[in-house]
Amino acid sequence: MSRLKNLSRTAQAALSLAPLVIVLLLLEIGARVVCWQRFDAYGTHFSVMGNGRWIDHDLTVWGNRPRFLEHTLASQYNEFGMRVPIGQVAMPVKGDDDFWVFLLGGSAVAGMGSNQDGEWLKITGVGTHPIRDSIDGQLERLLQAEMPDRKVRVFNAAIASGTSLQSLLRYRELRNLGPDWVITMDGINDPPSLNPEEMTRDVIESAWKSHRFKRWPFLEFRFLMRNSALCFLVGEYLYAKSGIIRTPVSSSRDLETYRKWLGQSGILGPAKPLGEGEQRATAAFFGHLNALQQELRADGVQHLLLIQPHLSLRDTTQLKSAERAVYNYYAKTGGRVHGFLSGLHTSAKGMGSIFPMSTPHEWEFEVFVDYCHFTAEANRRISEELSKAILSGGDYRPFSSSAS
Repeated sequence: MSRLKNLSRTAQAALSLAPLVIVLLLLEIGARVVCWQRFDAYGTHFSVMGNGRWIDHDLTVWGNRPRFLEHTLASQYNEFGMRVPIGQVAMPVKGDDDFWVFLLGGSAVAGMGSNQDGEWLKITGVGTHPIRDSIDGQLERLLQAEMPDRKVRVFNAAIASGTSLQSLLRYRELRNLGPDWVITMDGINDPPSLNPEEMTRDVIESAWKSHRFKRWPFLEFRFLMRNSALCFLVGEYLYAKSGIIRTPVSSSRDLETYRKWLGQSGILGPAKPLGEGEQRATAAFFGHLNALQQELRADGVQHLLLIQPHLSLRDTTQLKSAERAVYNYYAKTGGRVHGFLSGLHTSAKGMGSIFPMSTPHEWEFEVFVDYCHFTAEANRRISEELSKAILSGGDYRPFSSSAS
């Protein structure tokens, strides 16, 4: 009798939950229809979008997820994780008239605008640059105009947060595609100090394992988002659109925040003294670039290996409006002169095809939208320098005082 009573209670509980289950199923069906309508034309799916842009990668530790569509609908990632115009997710076969340039590096090359964490984006209102305003898009237009008899493609193979080691590994992944030129830009994401028994690979693997997307609650919610269209739509709203977790990438400048930081008086802290750890990190950085340079030469691929600029190294007399505001914000939130990057710039002089991007620190227009990402105008100027170097067959030395 007690068993029948318990069964009855279980049945009653199940029946009471049935309406909720039916409602959730109907919502899930509706969400799948919405996601299909949004993503099918781009050859992607909510299971791709809900799993995040970054993916585990055996060679480079992490990479860009193929078919992932930027939330701004301005670009997508192809089968090799390269940022491309939406819909171009299949890598083309290179023809005899094709001229291909591969860009490698971190988020500045990848087209990122202001950092969404903190108040950077509120100050500038510059989110992810569309391809037309990024280095890849602007460089492709410049080269195509000067090479009308060739079909020019500039493929953006950068990985946000990527290091010089990952640029080397990324080239090894892509070398068989036959690029004519390879351009890298690194420095900001490399570890500025290494312990005696530590390698750059150890640092980036540790950073990836401890990334917030690998921890609760992001890990568990990403599981739900890639398996449930309803959870994806809720998660997308919370993370990318609402501003609850971080500033939405589509945000415009918040005038109150902008004026607040423009009115501050920021002075950066001095660079930390460079010790043995920093010397090891410097040696590791140039070790990666020299290894890449040797492989590129062996493959007969022309190249430029660039050391990127940084807001803390900027000539403060050239700071303009929003750039001044972000400089003040950086200083007031504990920013220091980037001693490691400054040392890379000094050490790189006269090192073959390795060039420090020093002149952007002196340019007479807004260069930075945060500590290391560029304005559309700076992307244009950078692209002009790269174009001159490519069209000269490597004779032009970009970002030198005499050249710029």
